[in-house]
Amino acid sequence: MSVGKNIAKFRKTKNLTQAELGELLGVSNQAVSKWEMEQNMPDVILLPEIVKILGITLNQLFDISDARVDWPWEDDGVIRGVVFEGRRILTAADGVSDKFTFEIVGNPQNVQSECNVTVCGSVMGRVNCVNLTVINGHALGGIENMGDIGDMGDMGDMGDMDDMGD
Repeated sequence: MSVGKNIAKFRKTKNLTQAELGELLGVSNQAVSKWEMEQNMPDVILLPEIVKILGITLNQLFDISDARVDWPWEDDGVIRGVVFEGRRILTAADGVSDKFTFEIVGNPQNVQSECNVTVCGSVMGRVNCVNLTVINGHALGGIENMGDIGDMGDMGDMGDMDDMGD
């Protein structure tokens, strides 16, 4: 989809007329019409205000997908604590586990992380992390691939204890 068609689409979702959008931007309704009919493009100086008024991002205006990352896992509902340096995912081998702690409040299904994890609630499925510092509740599905287990608080039912490490 083009910029002009996106302006028309998002303008209509905001229930704005071409005249109303033009007035908000300080241009004529004819200018907005020309953008939408792809006879002209808005001045670059207007782009930040256009996306602000339409409640969208520049990527949406230009129809650029944000989903360009090739993730090393499926979209499977697992809560993952991930730390990046630039575009590279850091792992326990990079020493990231000593620098970050992810705190999860609630009852997640599954948890996976290369960092410390604190869960305030019950993990309904599996926990796969380097260091589990606290669980206030239960790990119903069991814990695997653990390095250190710190202050566990009220662990309740731990489930299976697979591959606990040290």
